[in-house]
Amino acid sequence: MAMEEIRERYELAMERIRAMKQEKTVSAPFYAYFQKMADFILEMDAYRASVEKGEPERLSLAELQEQNRRLYGDVAGGSYRESYANPTGAVEKLGEGYGQILSFVYTELRGMIIWAVEGRLTDMTVTAELFIELYNAFEEDTPSVENLKEILYWHMSDYCDVFIPDRIREQLDPSLDFAAKLIRGADLSDPRYLYRFGEYITENELGVSRFLAGLSQSEIDAMASTFTEGYRMGFVAAGIDLSKKKTVNIRYALGFERVVKAAIGQFEKMGLRSVKSPIFNSFCFISSLCNVSSTFLLFLSGSYLTESVIALFCQLPATHFSIFIQELFDCSLKRRSHLVQIFICKMLRLRKYTLHHA
Repeated sequence: MAMEEIRERYELAMERIRAMKQEKTVSAPFYAYFQKMADFILEMDAYRASVEKGEPERLSLAELQEQNRRLYGDVAGGSYRESYANPTGAVEKLGEGYGQILSFVYTELRGMIIWAVEGRLTDMTVTAELFIELYNAFEEDTPSVENLKEILYWHMSDYCDVFIPDRIREQLDPSLDFAAKLIRGADLSDPRYLYRFGEYITENELGVSRFLAGLSQSEIDAMASTFTEGYRMGFVAAGIDLSKKKTVNIRYALGFERVVKAAIGQFEKMGLRSVKSPIFNSFCFISSLCNVSSTFLLFLSGSYLTESVIALFCQLPATHFSIFIQELFDCSLKRRSHLVQIFICKMLRLRKYTLHHA
């Protein structure tokens, strides 16, 4: 999609959402939900604009911490219990069926924090348009749960050909180097750089970053070589020619950027360009939703499956989910880049079946 078209659609979506704040065409209890979601989207619009201007980079650590608390305050700590992002709480407020679906939508909307930081205007635009479509469905009359499921199904279906290739590229294409540029260019002795990822930052991430900032470069290099050299020796032990490989995917926990920066350089000496993605604190949450191991989710994490997508598909029978997991593991390494496309397409087809045969 042309960026000019996306930007025009984005501006139109923001204009429509601003108008929602002046309307009262949605009945209770859904009115409060849509007003809160509209407030959040408009806050994300302002956040995106500030990131484009480089304003967060000029903030003090205390100001960044306050901004981070504000961005994640609705889902952090005890606040999650009453948040619309909590399916249980959403059901209590909105009712069975409606609560689960609208909680899923809010979880999708919260992806705007990361999209704003990474400049992913397409993601922000189509998700805002989904919100508007749902809002329109609630005007004057309350739609059925089945109607809402149809709206979500067609949204996912319509944009599969956009999102799936993007997610696959994120696994394989070093030119998608948001994290790499940040790691290479930031002063990693200044913990403010952590907030430029747009993720929720706790004392854990700050503590790790500060600890590593106090180590010598030789110590950092030794830590990095533990796994970079182990990676190289794995190819040697298996009798595989490493020179045929062009990229390596580094996945790490926030706070370890100094080690990752050293690893990037060490992998480059092996002729490998790095594809980097911080592993954020979401795997335990997803694992509990899916009743599968965190190891399997780490295997899937290169696909950029979101918590919300998995949460929605977890309504499928466990036997079907287990079959898909087995199919994924049975795929050969040569088909690894297509694993997620297979997974999501199967899920969408089955989801469509269950929508029409529920």
